Amino acid sequence: MGENLRLVGPYGEHILNFDYDDEWHPETDGTGPSLVIIDPLSEDRDSWQLGESWRSSDFPFGSPGVDESDGGLGGRQLPGDANADGRQDVSDVVRLLRHLFQGGGFALACGDGTIDDPGNLTLFDFNGDGGVNLTDGVAQLTYLFRQGPAHAQGTQCLRLETCPEDCGF
Repeated sequence: MGENLRLVGPYGEHILNFDYDDEWHPETDGTGPSLVIIDPLSEDRDSWQLGESWRSSDFPFGSPGVDESDGGLGGRQLPGDANADGRQDVSDVVRLLRHLFQGGGFALACGDGTIDDPGNLTLFDFNGDGGVNLTDGVAQLTYLFRQGPAHAQGTQCLRLETCPEDCGF
């Protein structure tokens, strides 16, 4: 048997109020993984009280502070991280320029692996002008070595629909 979970806003307003059941995913009862909601952005607040709206965490003993939602929202990627090593450095610029000027020879992280994939466009359009070209490589080098502006999408991992999860925890 589960318990009631209620989230209340700063003015006492009810945000969520539902009962969960330990039997939804028995492996989450006790010392195993935690229970995580699949789509926290769902407009249907009633879905939170359904077992099929939940799954077990990917991490042993739970994942406090980690967004494990997977409601078709895609994976998280670090903007500008062309080699998916979890950081931005000159190797990312080299990989992007190689892809642009030598025809690739390797797939980029998202979707069909081309620069035209919406996820890859978001990841590698460093200067935010709507395209990916030499100016994005220059902008990233300026950021890395001359304290120029960060990626147009910021410096935190983004959830992108066509991308796999590459922001490890």
